[in-house]
Amino acid sequence: MSAKNFSTSQPSQGAIATEAGTAIADPEPIPRLSQTALNRLEKCPRWFQNSLIEHRESPLDPQQQQRLARGNQFHQLMQQRELGLPVETLLGEDDPLRQWMQDFLERAPSHITPNPFCGSIEHREAEHERRLVWQDILWLVRYDLLLLSPDQAQILDWKTYPRPRSPKQLRNTWQTRLYPFVLAETSSYPPDAISMTYWFVEGSPSQESESSSNSPEQPSQCWQFNYSQLDHQKTRQDLETLAQQFHHYWRAYQQGQDFPRRGPAGGACDLSNCFCQTLDSLGQPAACPPTALKEIPEVSL
Repeated sequence: MSAKNFSTSQPSQGAIATEAGTAIADPEPIPRLSQTALNRLEKCPRWFQNSLIEHRESPLDPQQQQRLARGNQFHQLMQQRELGLPVETLLGEDDPLRQWMQDFLERAPSHITPNPFCGSIEHREAEHERRLVWQDILWLVRYDLLLLSPDQAQILDWKTYPRPRSPKQLRNTWQTRLYPFVLAETSSYPPDAISMTYWFVEGSPSQESESSSNSPEQPSQCWQFNYSQLDHQKTRQDLETLAQQFHHYWRAYQQGQDFPRRGPAGGACDLSNCFCQTLDSLGQPAACPPTALKEIPEVSL
């Protein structure tokens, strides 16, 4: 298997795969879904409608705005670094981003590269976007960094919020599931050759995580999830179900019917503890409660 032609393989079951920027026009406008959209659609369809269709979001508080700006900065610096551009001169001595970068450069290289016996990296690309047309939906992903060797593909994602206590919280998110799924469907890499690695710039050294697929030697800032054929089959089934639900909701919405509300546990929504945003008497969005991962805004699709 050659990493150099990984994007030319045809996806399965009639899907259409492209890379961002490829001059392949969609045959007709179709819905576009990303991992952010899937998370919201699954938690509460009305939240999906309010935030991603009608763009009604609660304004960020100053602390969230600061974290968002800092997260965007870090992603930009990592992209510049991959392009071979200097980044140290852009950071002040007391800038927290400088410490984040130093920690990454000192601790990450030996933990976020493909296994040595699988061969050297033949292709690496920051902010790599991929698209998959399947189930009459355009699925969109953006990898902070993609590392490809002849027999292994590694997707990396930078997280600028504190690491969750348990890897199960992250394993079950749609980012961890959709990102490897799209790569497997749009490349010649089998699911067992794909992994998803998160690097938490703040880490969580004082907390002990539960066992995952990681090597015990990896730093607390790094979590890796190995994909598998079983994961791929389960993700395909769940995506098919969500796609059917989405099309049903979307057709009804076009006829003037709102997406349904759903409570955090998947049951009926009581409006007092819901992921969706409601409108107050002044027509302004009410505050939206945080998700399990606190849904701290950062660069993501």
